[in-house]
Amino acid sequence: MDNNNDISAWMTNLRARLKYRTDMIARWQKLRYLVIDEISMLSSRLFTRLDLVATECRRSMGKNAEKLAFGGIQLIVFGDFFQLPPVVPASRTQSESKFAFQSPSWDKCHFKVVELTHSWRQSDDPKLAHLLSVIREGQCPKWAIKILRSRVISELGNYKSDDNNNGSKCIATRLYTHRADAEAWNKRMLDELPGVCKIYRSQDTFVGKTNSSYIDSICPAPSVLNLKVGAQVRKYFFCSYLFVHYLFHSFTFQAEHRDSSLSFEVSVGMVLFFHVQPSLFIGLTTQAK
Repeated sequence: MDNNNDISAWMTNLRARLKYRTDMIARWQKLRYLVIDEISMLSSRLFTRLDLVATECRRSMGKNAEKLAFGGIQLIVFGDFFQLPPVVPASRTQSESKFAFQSPSWDKCHFKVVELTHSWRQSDDPKLAHLLSVIREGQCPKWAIKILRSRVISELGNYKSDDNNNGSKCIATRLYTHRADAEAWNKRMLDELPGVCKIYRSQDTFVGKTNSSYIDSICPAPSVLNLKVGAQVRKYFFCSYLFVHYLFHSFTFQAEHRDSSLSFEVSVGMVLFFHVQPSLFIGLTTQAK
């Protein structure tokens, strides 16, 4: 959380910048509802500053806008505060990792809490749903440990038959906490495959100004994709109009012989559609050869 001196200096800088950003002020003034998903990932500091930005931009609107949280914007937040607190760089102060509800702006919002108590995702497995609920509360009793250990897959049992792919072997998906670890595992598995590696480079189309390094940091698909025959691939879908974040489908990369030459082709419909802002779309529908 910022101290008073930090807030004062930050507000001075904000007002100076807003003098030249009438477009930003207009957007905040037109805003009626602000929806924040995964609110637990938002730090107290960021939540406070969002409130200050909104209030500063809307202070000229009257109707006590300056006294209301977020300048009178209706705030709707979703999330689970049992999750980990916001992750901040080690160089930052520990107070920056505080939850959003620890911000002085939180109480000003006067939220009405709606608790979702039914787990639809695990509705067909009540035992798993109960196990996840217990772990979510920071507990892991012996019966939960026993169930979890019964599902551990050894290295030798890492493969299973995929009837939809002519009996070929499908490698079980591994979950990692860091992207670098996942990329290292993917490279290891790719290196074990025989054959020549083919390189596919994304062709990204932008409308308006943007930073390509920023796009690479938030996009789940790599800008450069290395593939071999037999590599297991996962498709990403982003359906913003259906409010579905990602739909996954795994398949095996294959090659076709054409005129005695080896031709690599990926034709999987929409490889990636990632909507960052109204004027920005990333990705192509297909990548081939």
